[in-house]
Amino acid sequence: MATSSGATATFTGHYAVLGLELSASPDDVKKAHRRLALKWHPDKVADPHDQIAVKVATQQFQLLQAAFEVLSDQEKRRKYDELRGHQESSRDGEPPWKRTRRRAPSAEGVPAGWAHAKKADLRVPADAPDIAAAVDLLPVSGGTIRVDPGTYVGVIVISKPFVTVMCAGDVGSVVVQGQVVFRECATGAQLRGLVISASCTGGAVDLKGVVGNVTIEDCEVRNQLAAGIIFEGCSGDTAITRCLVRGCKYDGLGLHLLKGHSRHRGSITITESRFEDNGYDGLYLGDPRFSVALRKCRVAG
Repeated sequence: MATSSGATATFTGHYAVLGLELSASPDDVKKAHRRLALKWHPDKVADPHDQIAVKVATQQFQLLQAAFEVLSDQEKRRKYDELRGHQESSRDGEPPWKRTRRRAPSAEGVPAGWAHAKKADLRVPADAPDIAAAVDLLPVSGGTIRVDPGTYVGVIVISKPFVTVMCAGDVGSVVVQGQVVFRECATGAQLRGLVISASCTGGAVDLKGVVGNVTIEDCEVRNQLAAGIIFEGCSGDTAITRCLVRGCKYDGLGLHLLKGHSRHRGSITITESRFEDNGYDGLYLGDPRFSVALRKCRVAG
């Protein structure tokens, strides 16, 4: 049986990816996979020249295939359910994003939906020519990408869980000339020590429809054409710590509602960060379902 609107946020892992209840029958699994595979297959993207849409579809399709591989196999599903049940038993009563956040730092804490896959530790440019290529190489369980100092050009799309992108040198020695985009299943994502310099519409760091937590730490963000960090229709706990957002044409941070009804809730905690020389009011907090806390921050025009 498929979940009702908004209900998938209450589950983690393979059931959530396929939009299924825990009691779903084998036939439910097949139908859900067939329907979503048609939706997310990279060849079905309306505009094949839309780089972000193609990347999101590719990563979502990867997650769908991994989920179907487990849930369509009786023995794999039994083992998966045992592991999922063990992890969930100690977390009853908590919002899903807090459950994920508490266990995100270690492989042992990855929700059972992605625990079966091996996590990766990649180096750029040793293992991949750029950050976007490294994200593509990560398994469905995510992993850590350590980036050597230098300038990297292009859009980075993260739509799979537990992806950490971090500077391997001094903070600020890695410059990303392009947009960093988080979508869909980017729960547990972390950015650490990067300079993100964009000239794009949307946010230089752009989060849309993400269910789960995101951490942005020791980063500098700027965008000559639009906003710095944008949230749209997200849920979960996001932590922004020791960041500088400056020189953006529009808001340094924007928190926006998606059109239509949504039951998603969440929070943003901004600590020891600065928002300087940004357009409009610097901060736009337009989603009443989110709580926002600023601690030791500076917001200046």
